[in-house]
Amino acid sequence: MTRTTRLYSQVYVTSALLAFVATFLPLWSSPEVQMFDSMNLWEGAVIGNTGGDVAAFGLMLALLLVTALVVSAILAESVPVVPCVAAVLSLPGVFLLLTKPYSSTPEPGLGTGGALMLALAIVVVLTAVCHVWTWTLTNDERREQVAPLPAPPVS
Repeated sequence: MTRTTRLYSQVYVTSALLAFVATFLPLWSSPEVQMFDSMNLWEGAVIGNTGGDVAAFGLMLALLLVTALVVSAILAESVPVVPCVAAVLSLPGVFLLLTKPYSSTPEPGLGTGGALMLALAIVVVLTAVCHVWTWTLTNDERREQVAPLPAPPVS
């Protein structure tokens, strides 16, 4: 495992741990609605209304993201397809956190869990893009080094 691959693996493992912890932190913060100051993604998914369905979808996305990040850390040396999957799974989370579907009026701000999830989603997307880029560059260099030798002259 190269030094660069080890660095990407550490970023993926750290992101997976923080994303899992963020599901237990308050997602929203609002001075008007006291329920938002303590509700995390797990509690929101248990609620049986339309907002609970969105929270359940968000929880499913978060758990899939954690799984993709752990697999990315394990398979960081091979083709970086799984980090691309993690980046794609991060994008709907960013959309959900920024649009706040089914939230009350006035709209709540991001709580500690929401801010952490948003920051992690951006970090995952940037890391996956850099990982694919460096993997492509290093494989191009390897292909140049393994170029076939010229054939001997025919007499």
